[in-house]
Amino acid sequence: MSGANGAILEIQGLKVHFPVPRGVVKAVDGIDLRIEKGETLGLVGESGCGKSTVARTVVGLVKPTSGRIVLEGREIQDLSPQEMRPLRAELQMVFQDPYASLNPRMTVASIIGEPLLIHRGLRDTDARVCELMSLVGLDPSMRRRYPHEFSGGQRQRIGLARSLALEPDVILLDEPVSALDVSVQAQVMNLLDDLKKRLGLTYLFIAHNLAVVRHMSDRVAVMYLGRIVELADRDTIYAEPMHPYTEALLSAVPVPDPVVEDTRERIRLEGEIPSPTEEIIGCPFRARCPKAFDRCKTEAPKLKEHAPGHFGACHLPEENQSDE
Repeated sequence: MSGANGAILEIQGLKVHFPVPRGVVKAVDGIDLRIEKGETLGLVGESGCGKSTVARTVVGLVKPTSGRIVLEGREIQDLSPQEMRPLRAELQMVFQDPYASLNPRMTVASIIGEPLLIHRGLRDTDARVCELMSLVGLDPSMRRRYPHEFSGGQRQRIGLARSLALEPDVILLDEPVSALDVSVQAQVMNLLDDLKKRLGLTYLFIAHNLAVVRHMSDRVAVMYLGRIVELADRDTIYAEPMHPYTEALLSAVPVPDPVVEDTRERIRLEGEIPSPTEEIIGCPFRARCPKAFDRCKTEAPKLKEHAPGHFGACHLPEENQSDE
């Protein structure tokens, strides 16, 4: 069941700031996102922009500095670990590194069955473990083995089976294929797409690879320095990017046609990324933006709907309209 406004998961004004000796690192600096039931929302951006912090904050691994997180109509940002425990059945996460996210001292049967033991009190989980392993394309006869006996793609499937054990509504996927070979990436993405359709899942899909996000997502949010700079449906954001940062990211995605690839212009960003502790005046992207103008130096753009369903945090659309 989704919340009163139709969103199964909603993030409002989320800020996550970490104090450091020389100031404060604004890992997430006031973002708004809403995910509808059955949707896949892609969240993309460079490493260090705050994508993983968003996911970890939503599941309660990191406490927010301010803002609201609403899961199926219930605010969860201030819940204690004990209060959060019953919601684990509704909200799960698959981590980026399949080598580090599995306990090497536990068998696969124990890893996948652990949520059932902790949350449901089930001690005989063998049948359910076999069912889950089959669901993600693993041979149930391998359930007595340890993680080191599996490949990277198989380990990620184990992590996915563990996340499905409690039959969640929402799964946060934190770069689930970035550590895998390209051929294995395609297998895991196809599996995720199939599971979404069969089980009615909702995904927040985090990645830095825009080609992967295009395959998986219904809508795409682009993140830069802890802020959302563009948000639109998948086809619009790839065909008509509004923000210069999105344009630069898309120009770096290889095209399978060698003729087109040879003639395509790559946008190379100049300048330095601001320090995470620096107080930024004006647009955070200004120092690297090839289209920056005077207004960008003094006024930080707000995320606005410049076209139906297409949001951007950039002064250019308004500037272009005024020129017309």
